Amino acid sequence: EYDGAPAAQVVIDDVTAERTAGSDSHGNVARGNAFTGPLLDSIDSVFFVFEVGAGLIDWNDRVEAVTGYDAETLAGAPPSLFLPEAYHTRAEADIETILDGGSVRYDGEILTIEDERIPYELHVASYENPDGQRFAVGIGQEIRERVERAAQVRDPKEQLETVVEHFP
Repeated sequence: EYDGAPAAQVVIDDVTAERTAGSDSHGNVARGNAFTGPLLDSIDSVFFVFEVGAGLIDWNDRVEAVTGYDAETLAGAPPSLFLPEAYHTRAEADIETILDGGSVRYDGEILTIEDERIPYELHVASYENPDGQRFAVGIGQEIRERVERAAQVRDPKEQLETVVEHFP
């Protein structure tokens, strides 16, 4: 009531500033959370979010450290920026899997700004927000040591001969 008569009040507020204020220095909304951002930056894995059709929209500090790309280059970058050409066909198939709501996991390589290939185990899953936007959310762990150990594995017969030869 206002002055004894029925009344209604409608308040419309532009929340753009609040939404962007929650962004970090890269403009990334997901990491803007005061709790989540530092957590994602503290892990020794790369963390990234691609919006389907828009490219990379979020990442932790490890992505910049590993790839050598700066925030300006990363913002909106397609997945192919980080993948050697040999993985592009696989990535296209993976995108289809993610668009269908699935997830993918594979051992591959991340390509740096200096064309260095770093072995990584990548896990990428589909996420759809309440507005229906589809995202690919991923995490990757460097597996250089595992790859090097696998390359050093010798023929099983040769391993057995070595064990027998050195067994007292």
